[in-house]
Amino acid sequence: MKKGSKFIRLFTVMIFLFILTSGVAAADFEDGDGTVENPYQIKTADQLNDVRNNLTAHYVLIEDINLTGTAYENNWAPIGKYNFEFKGTFEGNNHKIENLKIQTTTNNGGFFGSAIDSYIANLTLVNVEINGKVNTSSLVGQINNSIVKNCHADGDVVGTSNVGGIVGRAKETKIESCSFKGSVTGTGTVGGIVGELYEADISGCTVKNALIKSSGSNTGGVIGRYSALNNKMTECVVEADVKVESTTATAAATCIGGLIGLIEGSNDILTPLEVQKSKSAAVVSAYGGDQYGGRDVGGLVGQSQYNISFESCTFSGKVTAYNEKNLTTFTLKNNASQNVGGFVGNVFSGSAAIKNSSVIGESIMGSF
Repeated sequence: MKKGSKFIRLFTVMIFLFILTSGVAAADFEDGDGTVENPYQIKTADQLNDVRNNLTAHYVLIEDINLTGTAYENNWAPIGKYNFEFKGTFEGNNHKIENLKIQTTTNNGGFFGSAIDSYIANLTLVNVEINGKVNTSSLVGQINNSIVKNCHADGDVVGTSNVGGIVGRAKETKIESCSFKGSVTGTGTVGGIVGELYEADISGCTVKNALIKSSGSNTGGVIGRYSALNNKMTECVVEADVKVESTTATAAATCIGGLIGLIEGSNDILTPLEVQKSKSAAVVSAYGGDQYGGRDVGGLVGQSQYNISFESCTFSGKVTAYNEKNLTTFTLKNNASQNVGGFVGNVFSGSAAIKNSSVIGESIMGSF
């Protein structure tokens, strides 16, 4: 009996240690078994936090959650990280998560840190305060091969590069019907919806009542840098109460656009990036250093290095480029502000086609 009792105790301890070291625990959700047909139901902040313990399961919010007054109110730990990405589905069910705060010195900051092969939809984040580094946003820092749909956020997001209101960096990830209002700040590659979008479509996204600001290059009302491959931007809107600006004292403020800062891609691909039924009414500004000014600044696109076509697009805001915060002309200095346009600042390479589109805003002269 004694020998058997020792064996049972030893077996129990081994099981307990396995659970701790595996990082997977049986979460006490309201209901569900984590399958697509019967996802785990989330009602409380503790249940929300338990998502990190099973990164391949399927989840649904069944109530709004306010993180104030919980164990997570001061610093939420992002769910998923490099090599341990979230790979499940998260259905917000049109509910809200309020007062999300993140303060991190690591990359991939957001409600989700890193995700792949995932589906995240129908979620609103209210009053976010995010402060991170590379790949920082409110919803997900870095995401690959996924879908982000009908997600919304308001508040303040601060990072270094690849900083976005909804997504920091997305690769082969479709972004649909998302919106952001608030401020997004970084050192470069900053966008109102996504900092960097790589080989993916984006549609139906809106940025309003926002300041999109960088201290470097590639800054856009919707996308900071768009690496395109047979892709489309459709029905995206940047409203009149949005400011898109870049300020740097020691270099040129480059690739600043009301929709997209920089478009990249291989011009061996004959199918262009298509921008359709999209518009910007933003105030787009570039403040460069004394010898540099602002370069490649446009009402819709700052600089394009890829074949691009516009159809039924409009710019109705204002575009300006400054030298040491004083309005410059092209005769001020050889390196001062240049390529500033109401539509595209500079078609650096590739071609541009425009159909049924208009500029009714104000700009300094540029490529278009």
